[in-house]
Amino acid sequence: MQHQYDFWNQLHSQVWLITKRETPFWEEMNYAFGEFCKIHKLSIVCGGSGRLVYNSEETALQPGMAVYSSPGNDIHFISSRQDPLQFYSVMFHYALVRWEGWNRPSLQAGNSGHKLPLQPFSKLRHANAATVILQHMHTSWNSKKVGYEWKVNLAFKNLLSELLNQQIRSKGDEEAALALVNKVIGYINERYPEKLDRKAMADYVSLSQSYLSLLFKKYTGWSPVQYLIKIRMDKAKELLRDSRKSIGEIAAEVGYTDPLYFSRVFAQYTGLAPKAYRKG
Repeated sequence: MQHQYDFWNQLHSQVWLITKRETPFWEEMNYAFGEFCKIHKLSIVCGGSGRLVYNSEETALQPGMAVYSSPGNDIHFISSRQDPLQFYSVMFHYALVRWEGWNRPSLQAGNSGHKLPLQPFSKLRHANAATVILQHMHTSWNSKKVGYEWKVNLAFKNLLSELLNQQIRSKGDEEAALALVNKVIGYINERYPEKLDRKAMADYVSLSQSYLSLLFKKYTGWSPVQYLIKIRMDKAKELLRDSRKSIGEIAAEVGYTDPLYFSRVFAQYTGLAPKAYRKG
């Protein structure tokens, strides 16, 4: 976090060009436009729909999306004919300036190959506000009135800062969600022999059952109950291989009071009945 703060504190960007793409542009370009980036570029979609191919990776475009590309990347925009894309693009250079002592700046250029710590694609939380800022920047840039470059560069740095802050918050949310999932995994690994259900797991981390299931599936590929069954069955297989305990004893040890129900679940999970698994 401190590294990112230092980076943005030292960042000095210089806007080189601001463009607005809308229907007349797409009609002229036959609804497709591509380029090899030689300069940093930030595009924000404010209307319409389409697709973007970014170094062979394709994503759908919709209002509120931000696309960042550093030099050396191929980007291709494909616009819908029925609902043409509308977006602003800001082409810019940047440098990192670190002051050493009172008056000795250390300069590090940020062009060729040095990308900003931004995701290539992101969804803006405050898309309308960003669009208004870009409208003002575009108007100021084209007006060429006294002080327009200073105003545009200040507004652009604020926009970049907001994008980074959003990504930091999103990363924090992701880390917090993953921590909750790991906490539930630990809870299941410790309590699997007990009577355990989705409600107990959700209560353990103070989440709703549906939201826990959503997070758990996202990070593990299983629902919480599926993961519980997996842990129980893996332990049952271990006991069947390495002990002489009865099926009923093993069932009880992994959380099932009914040996017949345990046998059905085991057969569904492994394709074999417990006795057949033990023999095999």
